[in-house]
Amino acid sequence: MSVTHFGVRVREKPGNHINKDTYLSAKPEGMLGWKEEHYPAQLKKASLNYDLNMSYFASIKQDDFDSFLSKIVNKYKFNECHDLNELSSVEGVYMIVLDEFKQIYVGIASDIKRRIMAHWSKQKSLERLIFGDVCNSILSIDSFGAFDTTRIFYIETYSTYSMEEKIVKRLDTCFSLNRTAGGIGSSVTFTDDSVKEFKM
Repeated sequence: MSVTHFGVRVREKPGNHINKDTYLSAKPEGMLGWKEEHYPAQLKKASLNYDLNMSYFASIKQDDFDSFLSKIVNKYKFNECHDLNELSSVEGVYMIVLDEFKQIYVGIASDIKRRIMAHWSKQKSLERLIFGDVCNSILSIDSFGAFDTTRIFYIETYSTYSMEEKIVKRLDTCFSLNRTAGGIGSSVTFTDDSVKEFKM
């Protein structure tokens, strides 16, 4: 069964809203340097990181988020999208808003509709759930479901990279799911010693 969300059909499934069970059901992709014994430790890290992120989202004041979002929309003259079909083959910068979590994500695409729907259908592999330190890793936008997206904004432009870079640099990291904006660091590569050192 499917339902209409932002003008497009989305198949109903538990993963349409982020939840811990589906988040931790991520499969490994067999990244270089990873072994079977590394995955239990990664699951523990991902579980802790998920809880930390959710606690953090709950601590954000709604008024602060709304004020920040309004400033970004007005400063860069974002248009609001109610029907993704209108953004088929449209190139530009897009902003996904997750009101429940008081977070946004800014990206670029040559086809905004296709890119946003890809976010909704992807799931990060188990190895890629943590980006940097377990206590500071931001949840990936791809870990959220279609129905977590409550608003979509866009700027139609061919100067996508420069525009995205300019906007991301101005984002308050308190409200941003752009993993590279906060300077968190590179993805973790596990060694046998690092697995032994991680205790819960």
